[in-house]
Amino acid sequence: MTAKSSSAENSPRVNSIELDPSITSDTNDNYDSTKTNYYKEENHLKSVTTNNSSTNPISLKNFSIEIDPQITASINGDIEAQQTPTSKPESDADKIIYFINRRNKKLFFCLIIAATVVANINQTLVNSSYSAIGNYFKALQYTSWLSLGYVIISCSSQPFFSPIISIVGYNAFFAYCWIFLSIATILSVIGSSMLMVIIGYSFSALGGIGMSIFINLLILHSFPLKQRSFYYGFSSFSHNVGNIFGPLFAPLLLTKYNFRSLFIALIIFIAIGMIICLFSMYKSNDSLVKVNKWKNFNFLSSFLLIASIISLACCLNGASGSSIFNLTTTIVLGCVFLVCLPLFFFTQSKSTKNKIIPIQIFTRRNEVIVYLSLVFIGSRYVSSSFFIPFYGSVILNLTKLKLGLISSFFYLGSSVSGLVFPLIYKRTKPLYAFVFYYLLIIGPSIAEVFFNQNTGFYLVSICEFIIGWGIVGVTLCAVMFFVSQPPNNLKPLYIGLFSFIITLGSMISSSILISVYSKLLTKKIAAVASSHPQYSSLILNSSSDSSIIFSGSYPDFVRDDVLKAFISAINIPLIITASSVSISCLIILFVKIK
Repeated sequence: MTAKSSSAENSPRVNSIELDPSITSDTNDNYDSTKTNYYKEENHLKSVTTNNSSTNPISLKNFSIEIDPQITASINGDIEAQQTPTSKPESDADKIIYFINRRNKKLFFCLIIAATVVANINQTLVNSSYSAIGNYFKALQYTSWLSLGYVIISCSSQPFFSPIISIVGYNAFFAYCWIFLSIATILSVIGSSMLMVIIGYSFSALGGIGMSIFINLLILHSFPLKQRSFYYGFSSFSHNVGNIFGPLFAPLLLTKYNFRSLFIALIIFIAIGMIICLFSMYKSNDSLVKVNKWKNFNFLSSFLLIASIISLACCLNGASGSSIFNLTTTIVLGCVFLVCLPLFFFTQSKSTKNKIIPIQIFTRRNEVIVYLSLVFIGSRYVSSSFFIPFYGSVILNLTKLKLGLISSFFYLGSSVSGLVFPLIYKRTKPLYAFVFYYLLIIGPSIAEVFFNQNTGFYLVSICEFIIGWGIVGVTLCAVMFFVSQPPNNLKPLYIGLFSFIITLGSMISSSILISVYSKLLTKKIAAVASSHPQYSSLILNSSSDSSIIFSGSYPDFVRDDVLKAFISAINIPLIITASSVSISCLIILFVKIK
């Protein structure tokens, strides 16, 4: 290589540097290690001494560049440096690391989002058919395993989706989601026992929940910050349209066919969705996403975290009034959780491998506050999915079609919320948007506390519509908050934990609320039975078979007392729900959002 002239050496800029061929081959060999790392916590640049001779060939191994400390802090993901007043936010262009190989990128991206509503159809079809599946196998007492199994697999897998994507990439991960969903659905179709259906539906969560997190992360890595509110809103709209499908479509199929028809219909939807996604993502570039290796995956910590989540889920189920576990099993599961969780954090702190949940996330004040607020809205999901439909069935004696419509109104409000969210979010400060959506949840939640046997179907539907609008608005505000927080290497983990926290909050709330309801109902029904001893057996049986209430088996005045017992038992969980959502709103006021 020729030496530069003295004038060139004194110039503040060097326009070109010719490298020895051996040097360029050395850099090519190490190309993979120089990719921009959005996941790893350590990616430090090391400076070395320089040989300033102008006559000898320059070796990259001896070449040093002084870099501004703020830039190195950004590369390393140094949290404290990112939060200093002098640090500058990274440009939106730096955050785009996934590229769809299509001329009309936005159209095909929307097609991918629309195709993933299959996951929502899967969940709502089965949720609307628990009793039909249980009655088919004459195992109604085991239907709670359908819900519990799905929650366990969903909750225990969510923290791992983001680290796995950083290893295999988006394209492979998405293919795995479709494969898991397909195999699990086929297993449910051919299942000859209740156990096979439970296993099949439970493992479909790997595909269904995986698709949901996949879309959230894909939006993060495919579009600049200013465009993300539109795509997150469109995603919420599309998926909640899929949620509407289940409560309306399931009763129509079950009137003519058995439960297998639901899964056969789902296979058709899966085939259509898979074809759309494979076509839209053909030759897409996700090379910048794959920045980790399996050898850096912390398998021991992963095992301990999975054991912690599964034992917690089963322990909470055992604590409820409708437990499928006895007291001894529940205590053992609680002990397993108390042992595995501390071990998980200990192994993470000592391991040199990539962390599943970096501890520094819990040192960031604003993010922790938002997560805490999301835990408290879990009770609202439980009330809208269980207590309100149960209220309509037992207290209001509504038909199956009207019960399906009540659930559909909740999802319809959620869909509309996703559709108009970009317009509201762009014209409102983030904190004001949070509070606005929380108020939409709190108002109807308080109104539902005062429901009675004379409450109209339309009033219940309107309340659920508004609640659905508000709850999706809150979750979308949370997503937009997380994707706008530095540093880049934590954003995918924020999104993965976001879904996990909501599921965990719903699981905890479900255990508490159902336990409270079951104990109150038992006490109230026993009091009514003692007041009317001649009908005591029928009254006691009403708690397990609500069809007796309107069968004419006892006089109207006895029926009214039984209904009051049910209303009193349901009202307490609804009061807890309204209170917890109000607390969630108060918590969010402590977040400092610019």
